[in-house]
Formats: sequence, structure tokens, C-alpha cells
Amino acid sequence: MLNFQDLFRKLYDFWLDLIFPKFCLGCGNYDSYLCEPCFTGLPRLKQQRCIVCQKPSLNGFTHPKCQTKFTPERLVTLFPYQNRTISKLIRAGKYQFVPEIFQLLARFCSVELSQQLTSDSKYDMLSIPLHKKKHSWRGFNQADVFAVELSKLRDIRLTRGLNRWKFTKPQMDLNAKQRMENLKSSFVFSGPEKQSKYLLLVDDITTTGSTFLHATKAIKSSRDVEVVCFAIAQD
Repeated sequence: MLNFQDLFRKLYDFWLDLIFPKFCLGCGNYDSYLCEPCFTGLPRLKQQRCIVCQKPSLNGFTHPKCQTKFTPERLVTLFPYQNRTISKLIRAGKYQFVPEIFQLLARFCSVELSQQLTSDSKYDMLSIPLHKKKHSWRGFNQADVFAVELSKLRDIRLTRGLNRWKFTKPQMDLNAKQRMENLKSSFVFSGPEKQSKYLLLVDDITTTGSTFLHATKAIKSSRDVEVVCFAIAQD
């Protein structure tokens, strides 16, 4: 017998399929927003880069000369956002309100992300939060949907405590300097005292790295942890 939550989920899925049917955004085939052949054919990011200076870096490690006590140890990104299929997927998920797309991306990305890490088990996972106004408008946080699914697949503990108390302008409308100023003091961290020494900080897109940098500063200001940032796509 279906409970109310299961019934609501089925009705929501039916309604969503009517207004935004599941056609692969790569090849147009019906039944999924991204089919496995299209995912396999997506170009991977050829060069990782230092999150601070944005110059090429082996495996995305922060250059020693760029490292401070408040910067992440590493940035890992899988895809170039300039790829048409990736950009269509992320935009459709966020702006046509389809959180299932980020669950699907997590399922596809889980093995490749695991290959980038020395050990899944030593990490706690934390997603970049939305401000409550934006969260209320969208109805979900795409980074959190992705992280929740990824944590189940890789058996990585999901942790909380990073909050975005300052409402900011959309980062896409700003240059690099404006992005850093826009996010200044926008995050606060009050996570659990007992947590791993290693955090995997997750977001959907990174451009200049400013969101990750400010979030990591908030975390490292109150905890002695190593932070690896992960984004699905690099703009």
C-alpha cells in the first residue's frame, strides 16, 4: 500500500514527465535525461588547475606558493562547462527545476570521482549551500541533491553545518574581482566537532573558484581539516 509520500512522488514524477519528458539532452533518445553512451562520449577536462591562481596544476593540487591556512588543498573537476550537453543538463536541472538530473549525474560521476581520491572512506562530504531565499525559490539545492546521491553510492558520510547567511548577486554576472567581493563573509560554519580530518566540498560549477575559496575559509577558520573541492563542471 502506497503511503502519502510515495503517492506524492509518483504524481510529481508523472507531472514532471508531462511538462519536461525524459529525452537525453545529448542524443534526444527517450527515457533518460542522459543516456550512458552520451555520458561515455562526454569530453573530460584535459587539465586541472590550481584553485587560487587558476594556472594548470597536476591533479588540481593547490600550488605550494598559493597555499595558505585557509585555502583548499585541491580542486577536482570532471567536465568543461563549455560542452553543450553538460551545460544543457546543468541549466535544465537548475532553471527548469529538475533535481533528478543531479541524481543522475551523481550516479554517472561516482566512479570517476572515486578514482580521483586516495580513499573514499576517509572523507566527510559537504555541499555548498544556497541562501534560504534562493533555496525557497528553487525548492532544492542542486549541489546538495548531487552530494546526497553521491554519498549513498560511495558510502561517504554526509555532514552539515555550512550556511550561507548573506544573500549575494548571481556569480555569472560578475568578473573575478567582483565575485570575490560579492562572496566576502557570506559563509559561516558550525559543523560537528567530531568529524573527519578530510572534507569533500561539492558544487555543480566552478569558474574562478571564489565560492569554494570563501566556503573553505569559513570551514578552516573553525576546524583543522584538509579540503578537497569537487565540481561537476569547470566554466
